[in-house]
Amino acid sequence: MDIDKLIRKAVTELRLRWGLPERGFIAGGAIANLVWEYVSGTRAVVNDIDVFVVGEGSGKHVFEYKVDRITYCKSYSHIFQTLHTESKYKIHEVTRDGMLNLVTHSLCSPEDVLESFDINSTCIGYVIEESRPVYLPCFAEFLATGELRIVNLKTPAHTAIRLAKKSRDMSTRLDTGELEIVKHALLTSAVDFGRRRFVQRYADLFMAHKDILSEHFLLIGETKAIEARTLYHLVPLGVTESRVIPQTRYNILARDILFFFRHVKGNGLLARIWSGLVPLFKSRDYLNPEDPDTIDKAQRLVDFIIESPNSINAISGHTLDQQISLIDKVMDKVGSAFGRDTALAVIETKRVSPSADIDDFDAQLLGLSVRKLVHGPKDLPF
Repeated sequence: MDIDKLIRKAVTELRLRWGLPERGFIAGGAIANLVWEYVSGTRAVVNDIDVFVVGEGSGKHVFEYKVDRITYCKSYSHIFQTLHTESKYKIHEVTRDGMLNLVTHSLCSPEDVLESFDINSTCIGYVIEESRPVYLPCFAEFLATGELRIVNLKTPAHTAIRLAKKSRDMSTRLDTGELEIVKHALLTSAVDFGRRRFVQRYADLFMAHKDILSEHFLLIGETKAIEARTLYHLVPLGVTESRVIPQTRYNILARDILFFFRHVKGNGLLARIWSGLVPLFKSRDYLNPEDPDTIDKAQRLVDFIIESPNSINAISGHTLDQQISLIDKVMDKVGSAFGRDTALAVIETKRVSPSADIDDFDAQLLGLSVRKLVHGPKDLPF
């Protein structure tokens, strides 16, 4: 399937039927629905065309897409977890011009825009001035399966309503498992959730698709006297398993919840490991569940990061086997020369490659490089 060709065809149709500006990034539903029509034969619903254009703001913004991460350190006897936020882009204003929604935003890449979208069927666009189609792998997966899937869970209530709308607009399959993910996300919460409540427009959308959503959620409205408006939220219904997501000592991000449901749920062994290694267990290839030693390796690592939370930041991005290998090499080589505290400091502060061989000379260099972290000026051995 030539997705680039399908995108160009969709853009040509949009241009001929409604006209397009000379610059900007067309993204989301308009192109997605037309491409889906070409693939499936389902008549496309085009309500509007979102065109993202870079522009200056007045100091305020109506939306900000952020990417969050957590860093870890030891504070007395507790693990101290700090949420760090990187702003990818801000939407300054949205204006309507016929069928066009002109979305003025701060400088960012087209991929940043698509990565902020919450449903796989919308992760597609076209850079007008470059004549360049853009789409994420999850959109190609949608075309192949026809199944709507959540790809960004930071606004779960909004996503549930949008899933129902998309399933109707695109006449495609909505697995109720996606709504189950939202239910448990609302019950579990995540430190990087965005808006949990929504305004009248989304409440109206809920009612328009009540036949899909009312079995899963109760719509609750609360009038805010100060703001003189009603805000709404969703209450999950029919949740029989209150602890599908295991308890963990670590803060959870929205993408952790999504990863759990996609790749961990239903496997008791993986769920056990995930609950203890949430900061590190981020990908399907992190460990080999067929390895009979996996549970022992995971428990060793759980104990290690409880002792040394600072090491989480340094060893993340590697597989379980690589992390165990790295720890063993540093503790053996540096620990035997300088002691356990120095070896821990090396692991916590140096990005040591798991594949690197550490000889005696390397161990000396690594140990000496962290001497000020382990010893005060008066305690240095020279």
